[in-house]
Amino acid sequence: MCVEKLAKIILIVLNIAFFLGGGAIMALGIVALVKVDYIYKLTSLLTDKLGNIFSDLKVLTSLDLNGLITSNAIILIVVGGFLFILGFLGCCGAMRKSSCMLNLYAILVLVILGCEVGLGVYAYMYSDKLEAQLQDGLKISMYKYYEEGVRFKDDALTLPTKGQELAWDGVQLQTACCGVTNYSDWNNALNWNETYVYKSQVIYAKLPPSCCKRTEEGQKKDIKELTTTDFEDINGCMDLAKDNTFNDVSCYARVRSLIFDNKTMIIAVFVIVVFIEILAISCACWLKSKSEEK
Repeated sequence: MCVEKLAKIILIVLNIAFFLGGGAIMALGIVALVKVDYIYKLTSLLTDKLGNIFSDLKVLTSLDLNGLITSNAIILIVVGGFLFILGFLGCCGAMRKSSCMLNLYAILVLVILGCEVGLGVYAYMYSDKLEAQLQDGLKISMYKYYEEGVRFKDDALTLPTKGQELAWDGVQLQTACCGVTNYSDWNNALNWNETYVYKSQVIYAKLPPSCCKRTEEGQKKDIKELTTTDFEDINGCMDLAKDNTFNDVSCYARVRSLIFDNKTMIIAVFVIVVFIEILAISCACWLKSKSEEK
């Protein structure tokens, strides 16, 4: 009886977390579709707080979460909705001791666990192939969806509103990188409107401004506060792609480095998630067997 009560409590607590977390993720995705500024404020606050608490948390505080969230808003809504339903199933199944609901819940969590383990094994065994696929996917994203990007309004820079463009400019600015494999990737960005007006002159840019090196003072500023004077030589960078005026590190190499620098934390999170899922499946199966005995 004590084990049964403990299993019920664990399942309810876990699924309240799934329920609330799923609802929050779904709400974040919905807001990202309609209110980009709200997402910017939220992610800026989040990265500042986490950066102060966890000084080694480089992945989260270095990447442009605002752009990544807005570019994946639909995925967030789907994932959040799934977790919301999963949490509802688990809570109701545990409280009502419904064999049907507990069975469906355990199967869904088992499928998720299987997908995670399968993805982990695939990533380990075919890491080179996976890296090539990721690079191809990033290039397609750049070539297909980057159209306007960061623009000038007088001397100030204005951020794009489209998620994919915001993600690219944010990552390039915040991690000081350019292109997927190198800066020449921008030569193939056929949808990119490279026409800029800079100091009353029309520039047909070779690189977007987010590729250009910032001054020491410019590196301290928030992206939304940047002006053209915060770059070392924005005209030489965009118009001529002069050496030492743009970031010559590829974005893929930069992100890969950030991930590998934090691989211990990532592995730890993965192990904790797998443990929680196994615990949830075990509790659901235990309660299901007890409900069928009565």
